[in-house]
Amino acid sequence: MRIDLKQTRRAHEKGIRAFLSLTLVLVLVFGLTGCDALNLGGKQPKAKSVAEAAENSLTALQSGDFKSFSSYLEEGNELLHVFAAMEGESIPEMDKAYQLFCSQQSDMEFTVGEEVENLHGMIYVKVKTRDYGSSIYEAMLDALENQAKEGGDAYTNVGGWMEQGISSAQMGEEQEAKADYAAKNGGYYLQHRGYPDLEFLNVLTGGFYDYADVTMTVCTYEEEGYCLRYDIAAVGDTIISFLKKEGIDESLVDLSLVEQFKLEQEERCDMLPGIYGSVLMEDGMVFTTFGVDFSAANQTDLVNAGIVSGAYDTSFAEYLSLSSTVSSFERDGITCVTTPQYEEE
Repeated sequence: MRIDLKQTRRAHEKGIRAFLSLTLVLVLVFGLTGCDALNLGGKQPKAKSVAEAAENSLTALQSGDFKSFSSYLEEGNELLHVFAAMEGESIPEMDKAYQLFCSQQSDMEFTVGEEVENLHGMIYVKVKTRDYGSSIYEAMLDALENQAKEGGDAYTNVGGWMEQGISSAQMGEEQEAKADYAAKNGGYYLQHRGYPDLEFLNVLTGGFYDYADVTMTVCTYEEEGYCLRYDIAAVGDTIISFLKKEGIDESLVDLSLVEQFKLEQEERCDMLPGIYGSVLMEDGMVFTTFGVDFSAANQTDLVNAGIVSGAYDTSFAEYLSLSSTVSSFERDGITCVTTPQYEEE
């Protein structure tokens, strides 16, 4: 995903005359993954089989012994910094959300099944837990719509909507997945690199794992009589939603038309899935807001509405890249700040 500041400036000039301007350019970026070392900090009880190791590790998680469960995780597993919040080694912006998630793990139920034939270290596990993924997603959308239409910081406050999503998560259906417990250095280590591994970690955590490294990046640009801001939610390097807020000094706008602009903007956005927007007046500025949930927004609708040019594909290895967007913004003089900052596990 990339936004061109030159187009933004042209949109600004046009916006002074016609007020509304929305231009977004998306590009394909391919993601690369690196190798991680083993997490050798914890001590595991001796296990004679994969099944026994799985039983021991999941019992530790269920009973709230997160230090013991973490001994089965390799470095780079996103759950390490989540459980660290219970040991005082927290990420301040996410502290309350992580602690709430940890406090609910006693609700998790599991059954360790048979080892997968001809696949050493892999074993079937059935899990029933809260549906965190759906609940967090809905909380994010509520916050996005609220901030787009009412202002404030409900969406920008990523820890706030994460906590809301966790607190409202209800028990989901039992699911089964294959867990890969690799035998290494005298212990068993739950893998987290490939798609099957991520699938199990999401089954185990009710979809929470997908949000375990969520961030909010705020990008701002200002010049006389004009300001531009993007709030961008991402999971790892993948952008999942954003809110654009573009402001023009009210002295440059016919204020008698603001209410009409507001109605038109909201009607236009309400007609498109995954789109939220409005017009707000704050601190002597008139702002147009425009939010996108990229998992729901229809590319054709965005292109036809003149909002998006180009295309993107979130399947396989292609995705909307946060790092590419930030690099492009900073080259064009836009300041970007990402929170929280996750340390290497």
